[in-house]
Amino acid sequence: MMNSNKNTIVLVLILFVVLIGAVFLLGNNKDTVNENEVVIGFVTSSTGDAAVDAFSMERGARLATKILNKEGVKVRLILEDDGTSPEKSVSAALKLIGNKEVDALLGFTWSFLLESAASVIDSGMIPTYSPTNTSEYLSVDSPYIFKGAVKNEKKLEPLKNLLLKKEITKVAIVVNKSGWADNHIDIWTRAVEAVDGEVVLMEEPFFGSESQSVPTIVSKIKNSGAEVVLSTGGQALSVILPNKMAEQGVNIPIYGVIGYQTAIDNGEVKEPEGVDWYVYKNKVNDEFRELFEEEYGEAPGLYAESAFDGIMLLVEAARKSDGTREGITRYLQNDLLYKGFATTYSFDEHGDIESGDWFLVEVE
Repeated sequence: MMNSNKNTIVLVLILFVVLIGAVFLLGNNKDTVNENEVVIGFVTSSTGDAAVDAFSMERGARLATKILNKEGVKVRLILEDDGTSPEKSVSAALKLIGNKEVDALLGFTWSFLLESAASVIDSGMIPTYSPTNTSEYLSVDSPYIFKGAVKNEKKLEPLKNLLLKKEITKVAIVVNKSGWADNHIDIWTRAVEAVDGEVVLMEEPFFGSESQSVPTIVSKIKNSGAEVVLSTGGQALSVILPNKMAEQGVNIPIYGVIGYQTAIDNGEVKEPEGVDWYVYKNKVNDEFRELFEEEYGEAPGLYAESAFDGIMLLVEAARKSDGTREGITRYLQNDLLYKGFATTYSFDEHGDIESGDWFLVEVE
């Protein structure tokens, strides 16, 4: 009888251990899916200087959200406009972090907006994906911030090759002062040096000062003997610089960021005559271009694809983890291998993607 009781107890213990093991395995199975609604707080810059980049980012994020909901995956975006203001970026982040429904953040259009909010992102321990940034020009390194932009370092070779092709050796650089600009100055200077060229003028006007500073800068360009202007900055610079160059008869090309193409498309700047302008672009996946054009009736902007992929990979992380902020962060750090439209995403120790390329494309 005693042996029978002992056998019963042993059998119960074995069943208990098996049950606990099964629960553990199920809970840690990467193929299990969390079916809860995924809520993403989106800090964008619908107004202010960064609006030109935020617009394409918003469109990509909205398109991904629409497609997922149509497929039965419940996703909700909560948008906050930071107005391209660091203070508003912080308050927007705090508001979204304080909302317990929010699982992750997306956005922070420009580097100084992301940097301003980094401390509250860290203290809130919330996974954050920025489609427009890399660690190259950020002064913060956070385990919660993941960047989806192609590294600017990959802009060096296309510029070097174009300068060689056009036999350009005298270069002026005009940028809005920022960490982003410092990164470009370093890369562009090395490209110029690689073709035995010379930076004959370097100007860094502050954001908001363009109306006062650019006319003088254009006079300096005219007197410098520069054969091309390399430029990056806000939309104000992308409009005022070429218009003042035209007024003063400075008929040399501009190589720069997508804002110069946008300024022409919007009718704010006349198409250049007799010179070829070039802007940096990433190659857009044909399938994504088709989806985007079907939705919006025009080609996707620079950051639309990365923002679309960002929604998709955050949702994957939420559904394949336990769905908590901590679980999503761990998944992005350790388990993510998401094949998006722009690239296959996995993040290095600095939260960067390693893949992707930049191209210099002639302005149409």
